[in-house]
Amino acid sequence: MSCFGCSKKYGMFTKEYGCPNCGYSYCAKCLKRPMAVPRQGGKVLNVCLICYDKLSKLQATEKVIDCEALPGTIVTKPLLSQQKSETGIAAVAADSLFE
Repeated sequence: MSCFGCSKKYGMFTKEYGCPNCGYSYCAKCLKRPMAVPRQGGKVLNVCLICYDKLSKLQATEKVIDCEALPGTIVTKPLLSQQKSETGIAAVAADSLFE
């Protein structure tokens, strides 16, 4: 058997490790990127480069924006329909963006 990352054969000086996310076998040099692994309850473990890239992108897209902390008001369709009677043409143009 050999490392899935660098194809180095396992032997007396090269030990086989399993990536905690994908389960493929890697040597110690290829399995050295610390990342929180969802499959292991969010523990920070060393993962392979492929899983590191996937988990990094996953964590980057999971950022939650607190709408209450943002300045201004949130524009929604019911709010625009209320303003339609007050402002007329400008509200009709903005309302058409949501349809």
